[in-house]
This record gives sequence, structure tokens and C-alpha cells, in this order.
Amino acid sequence: MPLIMLFCVSEEAKDFVRTALNYDFNESPFPNASEFYHLAESRVCPQTSDDFKHALNDDEDFTSDFFGASKQDCQDWLLANQLQVDFIERDILVIADARSARDNTVLITQYFEPGSCLPFEGIGMVPAKDDTWYDFRVDYKVVDQVHAHLFYGVWETVFPTYYLRRNEVSDENGVLDMQKVTTLVNGEELAPQPSSEN
Repeated sequence: MPLIMLFCVSEEAKDFVRTALNYDFNESPFPNASEFYHLAESRVCPQTSDDFKHALNDDEDFTSDFFGASKQDCQDWLLANQLQVDFIERDILVIADARSARDNTVLITQYFEPGSCLPFEGIGMVPAKDDTWYDFRVDYKVVDQVHAHLFYGVWETVFPTYYLRRNEVSDENGVLDMQKVTTLVNGEELAPQPSSEN
């Protein structure tokens, strides 16, 4: 089964990466959920899935050619390598950065291939542009939910939720509120916000 690439771009996030890599998505719809990520260490793509780390012991260290890398470096690596092997999930990656070490969030970045946007009546194409990357800041414990929505959800509700109503389903720090996301993805509406007027 293809796994998602996890890139650590800041040495500050090394301890966090251990936590994220070892996290067991108990309610994940995927088998072997304890092996959810491939940890990117080398800029040379391994030839087998077993050549990646999928977990880290408490005393196990790791290094990465991606320390200090930009988001685009990670994206370019994925596009250059994802079609060369059959064990990397296509068009999506996860980045652990300096912010991850502070607030336990990661950046999910998803690529829309040319021709993969969908037409919505009265709206147009969603998302608006293809051949483009789209970013989502999320708590590391919900990455499996976001992945399931984006890749296996009902597009009629998933696409508007993630690409048109991002501000409505994000908190003041720009992190997706998965309770709100799931409400909309399930075809329900959000509860009205209390008025600020006295």
C-alpha cells in the first residue's frame, strides 16, 4: 500500500517527527495504520518501501537532506519520484516544520494534476486552478481524516468544504477544525455563530 511522504524541514521538529511518525491512527480506514508515513531522509529515492523509516524508537535518531528545505523542494521531490515507484502516495505530502515543534500541527500540501479540477454549477471549476498545490495546516492526529476526505470522500461536499470554505472551517491560527470540516463533508451545515452584538 502506498504511504504518504513525511518531510522534516527543521531540526527543531525532530522530536515532533518521532511523535507523528509513531502515532497510531486507531480509527483510520486504512490497514496497517501504524505505518502511515515514509520518512524522507535522502534526496535519492529508495528503491523499496522497507528502505524508509516508518517509526522511530525513543533513542533512535535520524537525519535528513531536507533540513532547511523549502516547501517547493519537497513538492518538486515528490513530483519527480512518485511515478518511479509504487509505494509512495501520489500528489500529497506532509511537512513537519519549526511550527510543528511548537503547536503539534503539520502542513499537508496536495497537488492537483492538469485536468483534475471539477465543474460545479454556478461556481465554476473547484479548485479554481489545476497544476497547482493547495495547503492545509492540521493537527497531526487528523492527517488520516484529511487524506480520506481528499482522496476517497464524496467530491460534491469535499471540494467545496476544503477549497471554497477554508476560512469557515479554520480557527484563528489557520488550523482546520475537523469537527466543522466533517460536518460539511457529511452534507450538513454549520451551526450559526452567536451574534457579537449585545
